[in-house]
Amino acid sequence: MGSSSRKAVVLVLDDDALFRSLVRAALESEGMDVLEAAKGRIASQLLAEARPDLVIVDGLLPDTNGIRWIERVRDAGSDVPIVFVSAFYRDIGTFQRLTRELGVSRVVNKPVEPRLFGAAIRQILEEKPPREATEEELAEVADALGRMTDESIVAPLPLAAGVDYEHAHEALVAVADDATLPDTMVGKPESRPPSIHPTIEVPLSPAMEKLLYVHVLFLAEDETLVEFVQGAFHDRLVALHVVRTSDEFSAALAQRRPDVAVVALPASGVERIAKGVVALRKSPLAAAVPLLVLAERGDVGVRLWSSRLGARGVLCAPFDGPDLAAKVLGLYARSRADRPRVLFFTADEVEDDLGRAIASAGLVVERVTDGDSMIATLAALRPEVVLLGGAEGHSEWTSVIRTAEGGDQPAIVVVGDVDVRAALLAGADDVVPELADGIRVIRARAERVVGHRMASGACPLTLLPSRLPFELQLRKRAMFCRRLKVPFTVAAIRLDGLDRLQADHGRAVRDRLVVALGRLLAARFRVDDIRGRWARDTLVVAFGNASPRSLVSTLARFQDEFRALVVLGRDGIRIGTTVSIGAAAIGEAGTTLESVLRLAFARMEEAGHGGGGRVVTEGLGSAT
Repeated sequence: MGSSSRKAVVLVLDDDALFRSLVRAALESEGMDVLEAAKGRIASQLLAEARPDLVIVDGLLPDTNGIRWIERVRDAGSDVPIVFVSAFYRDIGTFQRLTRELGVSRVVNKPVEPRLFGAAIRQILEEKPPREATEEELAEVADALGRMTDESIVAPLPLAAGVDYEHAHEALVAVADDATLPDTMVGKPESRPPSIHPTIEVPLSPAMEKLLYVHVLFLAEDETLVEFVQGAFHDRLVALHVVRTSDEFSAALAQRRPDVAVVALPASGVERIAKGVVALRKSPLAAAVPLLVLAERGDVGVRLWSSRLGARGVLCAPFDGPDLAAKVLGLYARSRADRPRVLFFTADEVEDDLGRAIASAGLVVERVTDGDSMIATLAALRPEVVLLGGAEGHSEWTSVIRTAEGGDQPAIVVVGDVDVRAALLAGADDVVPELADGIRVIRARAERVVGHRMASGACPLTLLPSRLPFELQLRKRAMFCRRLKVPFTVAAIRLDGLDRLQADHGRAVRDRLVVALGRLLAARFRVDDIRGRWARDTLVVAFGNASPRSLVSTLARFQDEFRALVVLGRDGIRIGTTVSIGAAAIGEAGTTLESVLRLAFARMEEAGHGGGGRVVTEGLGSAT
């Protein structure tokens, strides 16, 4: 005799009708029945009458709030699994109360990706230990057994999902002597229906994995904190690797080369954790990784230990998920920023010493000797600092720079023995008469301009959105296109041979090529297509209501236009290169932004093989 399971029943308590409809569709696609309630009072009635297998609870409700409703449910003795969803409650204190005291199975921040959210709910239900069947459920199975015996029929038993009938095995057999019960009497969830969009397993090379994700190494002993941090990054392209000890942290730093490291200092035993990390940070490899410290208190002792760790940021409780994500991703963005660029306008050969000293300090220096070259370089290089050498003419040139195309308000520093008051009144930001003082002032000015430009969310070189704000734009646009049921395609564009060009012609030539690509990308395609700079040599553009195949000729024309562009290198040498493009659409590799980006990046890498300069819009991955 076979056995059949009823569908799992999920109650959704949320006053947002759109959210309920999206979640209903996702859960029903996972084979579940869904009950809806817009108010806590209605949900309480449904909980008592329908006995759902799981409840999804919003944080803010018209007649109560989600936490108070959960408190009442637990006070009434119910242990029903609960998933708490909210765009408002994101702090670690609330998270700990929900998970530790109220037994909430999962805390999820809105907005959610419906398909992934539905899969997570199913996983929670499958992990839920079975409960004993109620008298009503036993009576229903007994009635079914009686009908089978009386009418000589064989039919599946109505075993409720997640319910254990084993304790009543003998009583059920006694209902019909010739009945044979199944080997297991625990109701299983109904099998999941086939997905409309097959999942595509897209393998990525280590280089593409590094390019697509922000890799974060997290040292923590507190399981609740680990779960909170995982939730903070649930909707971002972050690969989080968790370790428990300083030794594991050391090994992971060497093996994984993370983009950012996070160390959680416990309330007690700070020295035990910190000392091991302090010793480790003395190595050049570890010191190069930006470090964020999480602390349960913010006293002087914690601050001192954070300083010894070489931390670039400290986040003290209470903090919320967005705070944490912003800190970590901000450290990543600053560590990946292009080196500041300095335009040195001078005809004085003696001042070349200053130019060489600036370059040795880690800045990109471009020297020009005439006004036309200076104006052209302002637009092509977008420097953070302009140095005006020589004792004369700085007042006029300051005015020219402030109005030049592409100047983007760089800091202006006058070099040499000049009237300081006159230079500052003319619009200069600083005057540096001495070489030793000059390096310090120029670096400080450059870093200040970099910070100002990054705060706007735009890449200083291309003026397109930088990776982190652009990722949020992509996510919103993908969700919008899914709601309208129109295609959404992402094209990943990579400059070919950028490392070789930099080695042969200098970093300034590399930056000029990135600027040129950004300008062309901003001027092409439709107004409502979104564009951004993903990494130093990779830009991305997203198209709504367009498929990869329909974009082949458009992307090929873009390649031809860029191939025809040249920039000037040392001694006026004309330099150009090509771009490799990979495009993919949602639906080819699943329905998430991550899946479509993985496929687009894999195709971009394929397009770069054999010299590059190709467009790839098909292939790679296998349906599973």
